[in-house]
Amino acid sequence: MIIKEPISLNDIWTDHNHYYDDMVKFCLDRKRRVVAIDADMHSDLENELYDDDLVSVRDVS
Repeated sequence: MIIKEPISLNDIWTDHNHYYDDMVKFCLDRKRRVVAIDADMHSDLENELYDDDLVSVRDVS
């Protein structure tokens, strides 16, 4: 899931913590100021950010 707006930590723990009991994995794109959260592997989150960026570039063009 890509987060583009501020979200509370409580919402992250209750609504976006499906893979682990004690942690939430995330990957961020500092340039675009977005975060991908809630996946089994960090590489899945990185791919989600990459795919979202491609969609954003196409929408602007």
